[in-house]
Amino acid sequence: MKVKFEVDRMFCKGCAGHVIDAIHAAYPDAEVEVDLETKLVSVSGLDGNSGEIVTLIEQAGYSARQLDEDS
Repeated sequence: MKVKFEVDRMFCKGCAGHVIDAIHAAYPDAEVEVDLETKLVSVSGLDGNSGEIVTLIEQAGYSARQLDEDS
């Protein structure tokens, strides 16, 4: 299942790298896709609570919110 997050202030590849690294630190096997234009992060392969991803992204310095499955 793929979970999507909207990440504010993610403007460049460096920002995307910080977000990806933060997620991979907790979930090394997760597949993370970033769309800088829409500021969306898609994560699949999670074994835990997807709500924790928001916390990980925020700890990396970005505000985030999980989107509904049909967003």
